[in-house]
Amino acid sequence: MITSPFFLAAWVLTLLCAPYWWNGNWWDLSATVIPAVLGFSIAAFALLLSLGDDSFKLRFGQIRVEGKQSTLTNIATSFFHFIVIQAVALAIAFVGGARIMSAVLSMAPEGSLAPWANFVFIAVAKGFRAVGFFFLAYSLMSALAAALSIYRMALIYSTHATKELRRRAEAEAKQAAQAAQAAPP
Repeated sequence: MITSPFFLAAWVLTLLCAPYWWNGNWWDLSATVIPAVLGFSIAAFALLLSLGDDSFKLRFGQIRVEGKQSTLTNIATSFFHFIVIQAVALAIAFVGGARIMSAVLSMAPEGSLAPWANFVFIAVAKGFRAVGFFFLAYSLMSALAAALSIYRMALIYSTHATKELRRRAEAEAKQAAQAAQAAPP
């Protein structure tokens, strides 16, 4: 996961957007974007599971040679990961929106904190902001990964449908040839 191009792209996006999350209320963006993306991901997964006929679904769910996961399991894992990342991003946004560190700092009397303690509080707050924005960025990059899974599934289905139609055409041609041979002259 750490070497995933989507994971790395999320960190790059987080660094590029540092001015936004460093001082801004990034959690408002998360609370606005993530529910819509989460709804898309659940709907897309349901649509994906409804794709194809029974023979395709059997092949789709079949465990491959050497005990490798089925295509269905791989794609379900991708969507599950995608949904978990979105839920974590939304939870972090809720905590960020609560502004816990600001509330803790405001309770301390003015000048009562040692300079190092103030620095630690600020560093933790900025670190939290970075991680929170990273999860927002990673959930968006995971959306791209899920979209690629849907595309991959469409390619697999297209291949299956082409083979199935070819098999049916050959069977019909064979049946027609047999019927022609069996017909009296």
